[in-house]
Amino acid sequence: MNVAGISGGSNESDPFDGSQNDYFGRSHVQMLGQILKHSHTLDEAVQFVENEDHMAVIQFGIADAKNNTAGVFEMTAKHMAVRRMENDVLWISNHFVHPEMENYDADPVAESSRRRFDRFAQLVPEDGIDSMFGKFDPAEVVKVMRDRVNPDDGSESPLGTFDDNKSIGSNGAIYSIVFDPGNLHFWVAAGKIPVPEQEFTGFSLGTLLNWPGAVPVEPEVIN
Repeated sequence: MNVAGISGGSNESDPFDGSQNDYFGRSHVQMLGQILKHSHTLDEAVQFVENEDHMAVIQFGIADAKNNTAGVFEMTAKHMAVRRMENDVLWISNHFVHPEMENYDADPVAESSRRRFDRFAQLVPEDGIDSMFGKFDPAEVVKVMRDRVNPDDGSESPLGTFDDNKSIGSNGAIYSIVFDPGNLHFWVAAGKIPVPEQEFTGFSLGTLLNWPGAVPVEPEVIN
């Protein structure tokens, strides 16, 4: 996250074959770092990535708080397309879904990624069968990160399940972060597994950087 209200993360995807990667160009770590260093808007981030020679099969989820928009960048070494936020929501797992990109990653899609994507579709949009639309404050987002429901049959993985590939919260996360880029706040869970079941500790980027008008984080801890 940067002080312009841009937040982002990367999700690796499996390539369809070896031709989708390249040994030359920027890594996704470099590109994400440059986006946070230079971009003030989603459109600036898109322009940057479009002009870069990149290497990996990867996705970026980028949110632009000041303009209330977001995008998912689906990329291989040779191809890229951006899914834009629609109806105030956007979600991502580890496979491509853009019509221009869905043939460039592995087929069939990994069940873990497909289940998480499908469960987000039940939780996030307004017409989802278990929709939380309109309720999203940081504590509610943590509930999504902890969700242990298998979208295929409605079964719930037991508390303490680390990595069964059946749900959002039981997918073997080694850290979990919730961003509120409009206020420059973020909450981090790490350490003991399953990580999403641990408390989320809040930080104010503005306070950490002594930014003028920094807003203290609230709540400081989400249990």
